[in-house]
Amino acid sequence: MFERVPESEIDEARFLISETVEFLPLIDMWYHLFFDRAPNGYYMIGFHDPGFYNFYFYYARVDDWRKLYFRLNYGGVYTDEVEERERVAEFLEEYCRFEEKLEGRVKRLEFEVIPGEVKYRILLLDSTTWNKEYKASTPLWGQEQFEREFSELLQVIDRQNSEL
Repeated sequence: MFERVPESEIDEARFLISETVEFLPLIDMWYHLFFDRAPNGYYMIGFHDPGFYNFYFYYARVDDWRKLYFRLNYGGVYTDEVEERERVAEFLEEYCRFEEKLEGRVKRLEFEVIPGEVKYRILLLDSTTWNKEYKASTPLWGQEQFEREFSELLQVIDRQNSEL
């Protein structure tokens, strides 16, 4: 899911990075260079306006159990900012509910949600992997979409946990 970036590509990007890395995930085309190597304990939350047309909400977290990167539209010149903010809040609420269902029931979560693309990898207790990558005009917004996307996974986890 989070592919290793060739050293040559990292060297080419270093001129963009200079001495600091805290802003790197905000450089949309280069975030994977840092995030692939983000240290345990890395955490970022905030907003960024990379241009006139799109504004983004960012959330990233890396710990023993999770590796998350969310870049979600929250407005722009041609969008309804109130509607976009509500969608971001709805996504975060549903993700948190989903994460609560998995805590202690899976070994690891890796999620990357950016405009137009969703990737995830979930390592189950029996070391099997549940992963998916797809293009999406809208990411996982709302309870109905989360339930549809992960209902089979939750059934598998329930079966595995009942067998342990």
